[in-house]
Amino acid sequence: MMDDEARQTVADLTAVPHPLELAILRCAGMLFGIEVQWVREIRPFTRPTPIYGLPPFWVGVTALRGELYAVLDLAQLLCPWQNSAEPRRQIVFAVANNLPVGLLVDEVLAVRSVSLPEATAVSAPDASYRLGTTPDQITILDLPGLLTHPRLMSLAGRANGSET
Repeated sequence: MMDDEARQTVADLTAVPHPLELAILRCAGMLFGIEVQWVREIRPFTRPTPIYGLPPFWVGVTALRGELYAVLDLAQLLCPWQNSAEPRRQIVFAVANNLPVGLLVDEVLAVRSVSLPEATAVSAPDASYRLGTTPDQITILDLPGLLTHPRLMSLAGRANGSET
């Protein structure tokens, strides 16, 4: 049997938020972080096979070890108003919601730990896929939330022949 003090210590340990391990990505001069649990591999950019008729943020598809990945230009999706003179140089291969996706970015800078309490919550209309912002202005992205965003999901309906 545990006494009250031991129970409180166990409760305190389980209540402490675990830090997020983030891959820090630079896109169009902005910094984003995604949890490394979703990342499978990071590779230099090679031209994917284009799929015509999709919005410009879908660059095409590419293969990694026999699996096809849809390639998403993260800067084009999140910052379409910014023109980046710098070409996208790396693809972050990730899997979230059972969807393999390659995130096209300018560069992967580092991996670092961040605790959510140090991040400021985001209250923008598109905040459904943004977990917060760190004190040094890194926007923490919820990759599973991003991949279910209506802007991306509406394409699935069109691909199946229905309009959304």
